[in-house]
Amino acid sequence: MKLTLHKKIARYFGYEFVRTSQLAYRDINAHLIALFKQLDINCVLDVGANMGQFASNLRRAGYQGQIISFEPIMECFEHLKKHENKNWVVHNFALGNEEKTLDINITNKNVFSSFLKPNEYSVHRFNESAKVSRTQRVEVKRLDDIFNGIVSINNPRIFLKLDTQGFDLEVLKGAQQSLRHVFGLQSEISCKAIYAGMPTHVESLQYIDHLGYEVTDIYPLAHDKLDMSLLEFDCIFKRCNV
Repeated sequence: MKLTLHKKIARYFGYEFVRTSQLAYRDINAHLIALFKQLDINCVLDVGANMGQFASNLRRAGYQGQIISFEPIMECFEHLKKHENKNWVVHNFALGNEEKTLDINITNKNVFSSFLKPNEYSVHRFNESAKVSRTQRVEVKRLDDIFNGIVSINNPRIFLKLDTQGFDLEVLKGAQQSLRHVFGLQSEISCKAIYAGMPTHVESLQYIDHLGYEVTDIYPLAHDKLDMSLLEFDCIFKRCNV
């Protein structure tokens, strides 16, 4: 790759230029790898995998253990299947608190797709990206009902990553028995609602605290452009007293 002069000079002295938007992801991946080592994590459940960004970042950061991804939207699932291997398995259904079928709202930019509907603030903040273009009927299963069938390793020590656009607590409610194997988790939490009926950040933090997990770090994801208030952040947790 052709480098400009300033990049060549920086590299000569052992530095490199990085876009500010990439810094948070570098930091969070380094934190996760260190946390995985501390907790002896041997399996990651990637709930709300989208196009596989989270799993791919973990691989680039050095994690070589098992990853099990869940993605209900067919187009995203078909993309993930192209990358599936013995250490990265993908499933075409969502996780929640009940076994049923639901319509998922697919937005113009599919990272905003959710079982919940984007509210007026979301459409105003994210413009056309957050507008619903169509719906798709998908399966929803409880982690407690399928855990033994999908996690085949002995003595599983799970990291549970949740990115379900306002549905994270529903996933946790359907995983009460499975949580005994979950030593760390990540949840995308909103300070300002972008979907109708989603939990507040206080409710989310209190619920996860009640389950027996403590915060290890927080990574801001988006701010309101006008008043600079924090919209959402990724929060990393580990089980207390481990």
